[in-house]
Amino acid sequence: MILVLNFVEYPGIDTCYGGQLNISHSTSSELEAAVSQFKAALLTGSYEDIVRAHKALHAYGDRAAEPILQELNLIDLAKVDYPETVSLVAGLATILHDLSEAASVSFAENALNRPCHPAIAASLRNTIRFRRSGYRETQVLGMTILEEKTIDERYRATAHVSRWLHNIPADDLGDISRLYIISEQSHHDFRGTYQPYLAIITLAWSTLLHPSNPLQWVFRVNHEATLYHEVGHHREGHTEYGQDPEQEKQADAYASRLFRQVHPVVTKIGRALNLWRKKPRRRHKDK
Repeated sequence: MILVLNFVEYPGIDTCYGGQLNISHSTSSELEAAVSQFKAALLTGSYEDIVRAHKALHAYGDRAAEPILQELNLIDLAKVDYPETVSLVAGLATILHDLSEAASVSFAENALNRPCHPAIAASLRNTIRFRRSGYRETQVLGMTILEEKTIDERYRATAHVSRWLHNIPADDLGDISRLYIISEQSHHDFRGTYQPYLAIITLAWSTLLHPSNPLQWVFRVNHEATLYHEVGHHREGHTEYGQDPEQEKQADAYASRLFRQVHPVVTKIGRALNLWRKKPRRRHKDK
């Protein structure tokens, strides 16, 4: 994934970017230019350019959905000649999803029914799986936490995550825009993911034990450590997709350092019991 989004769904531009942008008299050529600038930023990978171009394009609201969709339809999704192709599709599909869930879902489902490169397919699935109606929404430290409604509220997942976020230095959270809490499934081989540029974290919450089971604390320890690991990716500015060994070491080091500060005793117990044997993952695998 590619860009930083500071919203989940927008009732107004001022909600997203802190001030109303006057684009009421903009022309179609100006909108086309905004789309082109956003594409260029995605292809070059410049963080500042992506944020700037995204803000400008997002200001057009649903008017931008159609030209974005046209750009996506021009891309051959069956092959990836350059790594930037995946970034381009991911960025365009994500902003389309924020502008119009119906349009993005329709595009993705049609694309997935045709020949589609695995990396692009994974990106599209990851984009459309998150629909606001299926989540409980909470604002914490300027971040939107979206908890899947299938998770029993007695797990108090959002409350725990909120408390853990307060353990993290504010500067390390930076521009993290959203944090999804999803129900862990048997086919998952990850506990958490971090989406570069989008600055989105996903935690897979274990519901294997009943919320009242005393051993539930073991899973919470893992969830907390995973959160710190994914924040570590963000703090270190990691942008590579997949499992880069050096970046995983850096994220592990960040998580270990923070966890030791917050839970010195639990850290010793965790090492003795090897609680962190299953490593967090930074991205969803294609299914």
